[in-house]
Amino acid sequence: MKSIKRMGILKLLSTLLIKLFSIIALVVVARYLDAENLGIFAFTISYVTMFMVIGNLGFGEYYLKIISEGSDKPKANGTFICLSLGSLILINSLVFLSLYITESTSHKGLILISLLIINIEFLNKTMRYFLVSQYKIAIYSLTRIAGLFLQSFSKVVLTVLFSSLIYVYVSNIIGLTFICLTYAFYLRKEPLSYPNKTLLISFFSFSIPLYFVKTINAFYERGIPLVIFMFYGEILAGLYYVSLSITQPLYLFSSSIGAVMLVSISKKLHESDFSRLGTFINNYERIINTVILPLILIFILLKSEIINCLFGGNYSDAQYLIPFLALSFYFSSITVPYSNVLLLSSRFKLILLSQLFCLGFSALSFILLANQHIAINGISSNLEIIGFSILIYYLSRSLITRLFVFKFYSLMISKTNFYKLIIFCLSLYILGKFYLSLNDYDIGTIWFIAVNVFLAFIVYFGLLTVFGQFEREDVDLILSAINPTKFKKEVIEEIRFD
Repeated sequence: MKSIKRMGILKLLSTLLIKLFSIIALVVVARYLDAENLGIFAFTISYVTMFMVIGNLGFGEYYLKIISEGSDKPKANGTFICLSLGSLILINSLVFLSLYITESTSHKGLILISLLIINIEFLNKTMRYFLVSQYKIAIYSLTRIAGLFLQSFSKVVLTVLFSSLIYVYVSNIIGLTFICLTYAFYLRKEPLSYPNKTLLISFFSFSIPLYFVKTINAFYERGIPLVIFMFYGEILAGLYYVSLSITQPLYLFSSSIGAVMLVSISKKLHESDFSRLGTFINNYERIINTVILPLILIFILLKSEIINCLFGGNYSDAQYLIPFLALSFYFSSITVPYSNVLLLSSRFKLILLSQLFCLGFSALSFILLANQHIAINGISSNLEIIGFSILIYYLSRSLITRLFVFKFYSLMISKTNFYKLIIFCLSLYILGKFYLSLNDYDIGTIWFIAVNVFLAFIVYFGLLTVFGQFEREDVDLILSAINPTKFKKEVIEEIRFD
């Protein structure tokens, strides 16, 4: 049996490498194309993605659930493919209908190219569920590394040569098509049968309630660039896109292990093994708090230096979003297993009501803050209002989801993880003092960043050690997942051309 931790770490490392490619490409593109062009790109992709949210009924989660519970694989595969193709046809129909109805929609040509990108990405996501259900994480991860490296490389080369936004779209198509073809090659012998009527009914029974839950959350996440574009224009949308790209790596661990975690949690719930479920969630959160929290300290402290070094002074206002997005990604990350518990327990009504409450709370905070700062109307002020509203949504959602899981399963945050959060706040205060003191010395930007990064790790892990919260168990938990010999064996077992 493959290690869930090792598979998660493999996906994390591959996603980190992919994100590194993306950030390097973005740095180059941002220096050849201005914030307005990046805002247009964010708008067109978000426009099409909104319809993908509407048309995607969320069959993948149920597919992983029934496969983990021992369902007939050929019938499940055939039914899932049939439903996925139906969803894809619906998505395309909705986009074309919207363009026909709203004749004044700007950038129609780029929207249609974005639709092609989303179609390929949808097919990749569908095939990803097949790979994850078989724990073929090496194939999934290494293919994405190769494809998105190709995408980033072509994006840099084409942008430098032609300085045109259209080649950003072309690069995405090149990379995603490579991934699609490779996945199809490895899945060419996947057992299939005709769609099963009983399975079709069960898919819809599970997915229709889930649809409303996923739609609200996806609308919020995917719709932010669209809303910023519509109300604030291309420049602020471009600044948001830059700050989002920089902070998104903080969410990589949870997004990387998400589908694998879903399978593991489903098995434990199916077996009513709540003790192991609690241990699993606690260990996941310990890894997040050990690895991610010091990185958040760095993002908050060095937001200005990071943006100015990578993108130049034209994007300096993007720094005002970084603290809010970094904390939002943290709260979103630690909420993932708790959300999965409620999801797999079919408590859709509770999830839906909590999301609606959090969405309303976030919107209310945005309206109140916008009214108070209406006289200022500056870019930095607007970005801070947007960032605070986003943070409110993820923080309130995290707290409410934890409350429900505690109520039904008596699973709650451990003392160790709670103390780590307190030490994080104390570290932030201490490092803020160091940051201000170092500002008085002219040591150069690179040295200034290096010293602050060094201090962030020293202070955080130093305080953890002093207060007895950095134990051998924390180190063993991470090292047990990083075993080169077992990594190599599992990767070789997967990647065969038979």
